[in-house]
Amino acid sequence: SAQITHTLQPIPGQRLQVSDLWQVTANNPTGDQRLMYLEARIDLVDGTPVARYRTAPFLLNQGITRINPLNVQVIRQEYPMAEARQIYARTANFPEGEYRICLSIKLEEDQTLVSEDCRDHKVINPLQDEIAPPADQISRHIRFSGNSYIEGFYASQTNPFQQIPRDYVRADINSTVSLSVLPFQFRAFYSTERTHYLQNMNTLSLQFDEVQFKNNLRTLVTSRIEEDEQLRQLTNIGELQKLAELESLERLSEDSGLQEEFEQLADMDRLNEDLNNMNITAIVDRANSIRQSTRQRAIDLDYETRRTFIIKNIEVYESLSFEDQESEEDRLMIIDSLNIMLVQLEQRKDSLEVAGQADIEELNQLEAQMQNYNRLKSRIDQLQEVAQKKEEFENLLSRKDELMSFKEQLIDDGRLSELQEFDYASLADPGVLKSKLNEYNLFTGERKFFFGVNELAVGTVYPYYSPLILNGIKIEGGNVMVNPGILQIGATGGVSRNEMFLGSELTGYRQQFVAGRLGIGRSYASSFQLMALRAVDDFDGFPENTPLNQFTPQSNFVLGSSTRLQFFKQRFVIDGEVAVSSHNRDNTMQPLELNEPELEQVPDFLQPTLSSRYGLAYNVNATLHLFNRSTRLRASTRSIDPAYYSMGAPFLRTNLIRYAFLAEQRLFQNQVTASIDYRTDSNHDIWEGSPEVSLEAISTNLQLRFRRLPFLNVVFTRHDQKYANIENTIDALSVITGYNYAIKNLGLATSLTYNSSRNENPLAANFFAMNQYVLTQSAYFPFPLSSTVSVYYMDTEYQQVQSDMIGGDFSLSATLFRKMFTTLGVNYHNAHFNDNRLGIFGEIQYPFLNYFSFRLRYDNNYYRHDIMAQHGRINEYMLRSSIQMNW
Repeated sequence: SAQITHTLQPIPGQRLQVSDLWQVTANNPTGDQRLMYLEARIDLVDGTPVARYRTAPFLLNQGITRINPLNVQVIRQEYPMAEARQIYARTANFPEGEYRICLSIKLEEDQTLVSEDCRDHKVINPLQDEIAPPADQISRHIRFSGNSYIEGFYASQTNPFQQIPRDYVRADINSTVSLSVLPFQFRAFYSTERTHYLQNMNTLSLQFDEVQFKNNLRTLVTSRIEEDEQLRQLTNIGELQKLAELESLERLSEDSGLQEEFEQLADMDRLNEDLNNMNITAIVDRANSIRQSTRQRAIDLDYETRRTFIIKNIEVYESLSFEDQESEEDRLMIIDSLNIMLVQLEQRKDSLEVAGQADIEELNQLEAQMQNYNRLKSRIDQLQEVAQKKEEFENLLSRKDELMSFKEQLIDDGRLSELQEFDYASLADPGVLKSKLNEYNLFTGERKFFFGVNELAVGTVYPYYSPLILNGIKIEGGNVMVNPGILQIGATGGVSRNEMFLGSELTGYRQQFVAGRLGIGRSYASSFQLMALRAVDDFDGFPENTPLNQFTPQSNFVLGSSTRLQFFKQRFVIDGEVAVSSHNRDNTMQPLELNEPELEQVPDFLQPTLSSRYGLAYNVNATLHLFNRSTRLRASTRSIDPAYYSMGAPFLRTNLIRYAFLAEQRLFQNQVTASIDYRTDSNHDIWEGSPEVSLEAISTNLQLRFRRLPFLNVVFTRHDQKYANIENTIDALSVITGYNYAIKNLGLATSLTYNSSRNENPLAANFFAMNQYVLTQSAYFPFPLSSTVSVYYMDTEYQQVQSDMIGGDFSLSATLFRKMFTTLGVNYHNAHFNDNRLGIFGEIQYPFLNYFSFRLRYDNNYYRHDIMAQHGRINEYMLRSSIQMNW
């Protein structure tokens, strides 16, 4: 699946909403639908994390798919930057700034990353200072904030390619209640949608927000540290000065090029002598004199005026004619005199040009001397800075013993740490945060109790234990994970709705889930856990008229353990898990009567039946970080029996043996990233003579993101697949480049994308090849107006049939009256076989009464398709509106 690629679509205007993250075009050339999910990361361009999102799984169809954000459901969100959460809740837009947005597509079965695309985006949010902030605290320790909306959608008709119903209504409430430093999130979401694609989106949950809780503690600790920093600087000025001098000495001593700089000081006397020998005053005076004399000669000559005057007089006298011979002779003499004056004027002009050319040559020589003077002066200034650095270094070097003794004395007295400037970034480590809380006597009461709470949620939950046992399925119930001290305790219970369609009716049955985990260690450090899961189909929950020969009630028990070991400050990490499963595919069957005394000790739910299967699965990963974490090496192996099954990870690929290796190198402050990913997959021998199924995949990636230069991202993958004696090779190449620049006050962003995929096998009828080209240009005006135009061309060959398609879209976004965001656009698509579409759309978003926002979007599409439409034509329109409230 690594040949699956995707491209983030341009985000309209200088805004950023969560729905913009899912504007994605994905290419799936595998020939099969794949169950995927999306993960989005929003960071500031300097790397500061802002927000994280994860969606529910969805089916990615074969070929090119433009994902509809309406089909995407976010099931998990985190805001490492608390300010971003607050401003987004109030304005439906992120805070002003420059962001790096990365979107990943991952396989649901094992969280394998198959594609990632990143782009930089600038946000302007004129509302963040105008919209009312969250309601002030009700009391000193209670605060409320959040947002809610109600949205309606209506389409004039549905077509075979539309994956959302013709009409629906959605209602959503997101609220955060903070009790002192304890934040709790409440969410209620309801939708009338029911399709094969979206079966049950409704959620109701209340959960403890661990990320925000830790952010609150960091804010609390930071304020105390800053107070100490101010006091420390006032009371320890002399000692801090000595430590700064020692740090400067150590820094200069570690500078490998310092000695070479000092050696250049030998040129100082010669350069000063050369500079003194240049009479710069005389050079400047002479250059100014030449410029002045040149201007004065041009003024005195007044060539154009005199030439025009003479020529006009000549024309006048030539137009005259006198009968009187004397007058005629005077006229001719005047003409001759004027011609002589014109010749003299031209001769004077030529002589001045010759003199001027000599002046220009002399002036060029003088300017070259002035440039040489400036270069010498600049070089001498640089050497003077080096001389000052040398003097500072020699002075510090002479006091090295004194400074080292001072530092050693501070160490002996235990005072060094209190004088050193605190590294605020270290508070991201929960261990450091806990230590500082204890230091300031803040680790008490609810702060101490909830510090070890990693998860606490009731309602709709998506618990995650491990990839093999419980992997983020939707459960109506509760989930808790606490880590008091070194003890880890977790439990999950509830009901999962396994919904299905019987004909056109959406129905389903309940699955009862109970899971737990017990371990030792820290959630952020080394740990060991034992995990167990018990899941049973609720037989009474099966709907009437369910064909039990197709949907028999099942049960499942899984027992496993996971281990994580960290060494050398997380530079070397080993983690893995092993699990065994018991899967009864038909609960209506009676246990086997084996008359074995040992079986009497086995619990009833583990008694074997004719439908029972037992399986083993494990995976092991080792990760090594080298050279200040710029190099990452990762090796892993995974084995899953064909009979292994967990209802907590229903999409897990079984019958698999995998070995994988990843090497990644970052250079030049992460501006260059190169990686290679290799893996082999094969199947277990189920029976003698079973066909061999194997996959060998290699993927290489190169990212160049130099500042003030175009970025480049190149991904190449090759898959060699084998089934029995049939071999299949898939090559895929993705190249994305772009550049953000400005012409005066006009901001511009240009990107070019090329995707190529080629599938070859001995069966010529299955040959597939695709080339896609996308050019995108965005413009951001100095006033609140932006535009984006994107054009694409794609040619394909499938089963010896060639086709091509071309299209594009254009949008114009503006902010009117400082508050109303508007977008107008058009898109066009034309493909082979009479498949074309022309669409227009418009959107407005307007905040009112400080707490409300109204949004309306209209789409109108004109299709021509001989298969999907009667008479080959469709005219459809879609209307979507919502009202949002913030508090």
